[in-house]
Amino acid sequence: MARNIYKLYFWFNNDIKSYYAEEVSTDPLVVYMPNFNENLLEYTTTVYMSNLGDPVKKLYKLDLLVNSNSMYQCDNLLEEDIYKWQKDLSIDYKDMIDIAVVSELNIVDYVNVVDNINRYEGDGLTTTLKQIIYEDVEQNSMMINYLIEVNRKLDEVLSIVRAPTVIDGSFKVRSISISSEWFIFFSDKEIIDNSIILIYISIYNDGDKLVFASLCRVNIVKGSEDNGYIYIANYKDISESIKDRVIKFIFSKDRENLKQLK
Repeated sequence: MARNIYKLYFWFNNDIKSYYAEEVSTDPLVVYMPNFNENLLEYTTTVYMSNLGDPVKKLYKLDLLVNSNSMYQCDNLLEEDIYKWQKDLSIDYKDMIDIAVVSELNIVDYVNVVDNINRYEGDGLTTTLKQIIYEDVEQNSMMINYLIEVNRKLDEVLSIVRAPTVIDGSFKVRSISISSEWFIFFSDKEIIDNSIILIYISIYNDGDKLVFASLCRVNIVKGSEDNGYIYIANYKDISESIKDRVIKFIFSKDRENLKQLK
């Protein structure tokens, strides 16, 4: 019988990290989580967990106890209210990105910036070829992998030599996670709740290319003036093709992470 696969979310003052774990026993619930550094527990404020196979998508708060050999016991499970954004398919994404706060006076200018970025960027050859491989087309896979590597190098070169996109009034924030509906980030700066911001995401990673911009409605998830703020930015205007690219990126990274449990 297949064992349950869980996703555990570790909340810190300035970050949210997620890890995949495989069920080892049920009474008590013990999970195998090979990539987790147990020293992080000292700095974790809260641990949540969801069962990836649960169609209801319940979320539990819990205490995590260290056993041995990447085994962890889950105690004191308490069901928590789950927000819409926690139900969406998402993946950790840690990097610096550009955002700019938008006002009614300059919103047309930023709409033009978003349109120009998204018109220029699109699915690259690498993304297309990797999708072919994931659909289990094994023949000619060596040649396809070779082409992917060549195109990845070209993407890296182009990202270096191409003049960077300059967005008036933008500043850097640290990304946390991404889905096809929203983006979560951390910033020392306080942004007024329910503001409109522009986000510009540019990912070139292991042959994956995901570049797009969007206007977003931003809300505070948690934070304070002393510790900084975690925000969620809900996309207002991205196209279905961009959403599809984000979903493909998430599935690609999910496959890589789940392989590490085997």
